[in-house]
Amino acid sequence: MGPSTQTRSKKASRKTRAPGLMATSAFSATNPNTGPARIRYHQWIKKSDTAIRSRVCAGKVCPIISKKEINFGTRYIMRKKKRDITTLPTMAGYRNNFWLLNEAAFSLRALGRLAEALAPMRAGLEMRIEQKVWGSAAIIASNLSELGLTLGAVAGAVADGARSVEYADKSGDAFQRMSKRTTHGDALHQAGERDRARALFVEAEGLQAERQPQYPRLYSLQGFQYADLLLSGTERAAWRGWLVRSVVVDGSAHPPIWKRPNGGIRAPIPPDTGDLDALLAACEAVAARAEQIFEWRKLPQWNPAADPVLDIALDRLTLARAGLVRGLLAAGEGAQDAPSPLVSPAVMDQANAAVEKLREAGATHHLPRGLLTRAWARMATGDRAGARADLAEAWAIAEGGPMPLFQADILLARARLFGWEAEYPGGSARGDLQKARQLIEEHGYHRRDGELADAEAVLGE
Repeated sequence: MGPSTQTRSKKASRKTRAPGLMATSAFSATNPNTGPARIRYHQWIKKSDTAIRSRVCAGKVCPIISKKEINFGTRYIMRKKKRDITTLPTMAGYRNNFWLLNEAAFSLRALGRLAEALAPMRAGLEMRIEQKVWGSAAIIASNLSELGLTLGAVAGAVADGARSVEYADKSGDAFQRMSKRTTHGDALHQAGERDRARALFVEAEGLQAERQPQYPRLYSLQGFQYADLLLSGTERAAWRGWLVRSVVVDGSAHPPIWKRPNGGIRAPIPPDTGDLDALLAACEAVAARAEQIFEWRKLPQWNPAADPVLDIALDRLTLARAGLVRGLLAAGEGAQDAPSPLVSPAVMDQANAAVEKLREAGATHHLPRGLLTRAWARMATGDRAGARADLAEAWAIAEGGPMPLFQADILLARARLFGWEAEYPGGSARGDLQKARQLIEEHGYHRRDGELADAEAVLGE
């Protein structure tokens, strides 16, 4: 968070503080429980922190910390009694067992070992519930919801999101009550329940305005998630416009009008996409939200040291998405102020900055979002090779997670972007849509139901 060190949340400080620093006090030289294995673990956690923050998160092998070292740290944390993960080596008592569980989950998640992070998280949650430490329980339930989405467990993410709201309300903490509603709302959004999701985001923004009247809008991850919801309808409309093509009498397909030689830049928008002016206004409203946060960053009370790189990356990504979608929609027939070209240099700059900042943040679980947006922008400017490269990198990350929701997104994007290409990158557009449908149905990713139906209607089932 950025406004001040006083207003930073416990959750934010936990995520942004280096694990190596957190380990220092527990592994002090005067600790009578410190032995060779624990000293080695201390060294491991510090080294893993360096690895997490410096690696290029593109599905590659980490060059700093070896698989052997990762396995050592994991075994050290998880062993003792195989039947009960909560019975860990005692350091300073019960609380430090929770600290170890938290460290295990944090490190495993950041290193891309997502499924393995679930067990220590759930054990830590049950420990906090038993202790009635509701603020901590809310944070862990929220983290479980976010991790569940990454792993494709949408129904579980919705349930964990609801639990996080329950525990946050029990804690009475203003930040937790606000932020956990956005966690639940985001999970509902991915499940296709937009109305329920929006109601939670509106409620959360009201709580945010009460908590920090000088910053009345949601920001950080919460602001990005709300922007994601607000953009979802306009993005579907833009993809519909992208898919528009003429079909000759014999039924053969042709690229969209604007992709043909001498076709100009105007991409017709189907008449059933709704009021174009309202769609453009929605894009501008989302962009204004992100721009407001960058204005807040200029205020003297804003603390740059408490402003994570990830927050900046997500704000850049919001601006890139809103600008890209607005440009594509405005280029359609009926728009009064169609831009030229479709994607402005400013939008490409935002997309590039978002991807680079996501790399800098080490945010493997967010990087595919940036790559997907940039792939679409690159394709709109004619950079087919760049678009292919971004989709290939995103796929490597999603496949390695695994991150099935991102896999569905990539398959959908590839079919829509390259469906008319003679040399389709990987099988066929029809085959990709079939795989996307399987993933969407299997994981309950109903947010994409409409987009999938649009693509299947144009590219064929």
